[in-house]
Amino acid sequence: MAVYSSNVLLVMGLISTLALGAFGEKPSDEMLGTRSGIVLTLQLTTIAFKFVIADSLPKVSYDTTLDMYMNMCSIFLGIVFFENAIVARFGEMGISEDLRDILDGYFALTIASLWFAANAIFVYVIRKYICKRSWDRAPW
Repeated sequence: MAVYSSNVLLVMGLISTLALGAFGEKPSDEMLGTRSGIVLTLQLTTIAFKFVIADSLPKVSYDTTLDMYMNMCSIFLGIVFFENAIVARFGEMGISEDLRDILDGYFALTIASLWFAANAIFVYVIRKYICKRSWDRAPW
């Protein structure tokens, strides 16, 4: 598990976390292409990375922890993309640019907080499982 946690989980987590950089652009109709381009490029990167590592993993008929984390990363990228599209359309609804910036900031903070909390919970659960497994295998 140590090899996968450093080589796969860490890389997937970093790639997905880079999507938060899309919030650096202003949330307007003109910048929707830039913001969505960042997120979609990262989504394609995660898909390509998943295909690359699929050959080095054992073929099983169920979802592994690694599969669940990779799916979580893809869902996170989808949420960021969806938020970008919604906030860009606030102008058409008559919402002022200042309010749009404030709402985008709150959405960004909420999404980032949930992302880091989900990763912290994931790491905690995995570490607890690994410690339990190594405790059960101890030669006493």
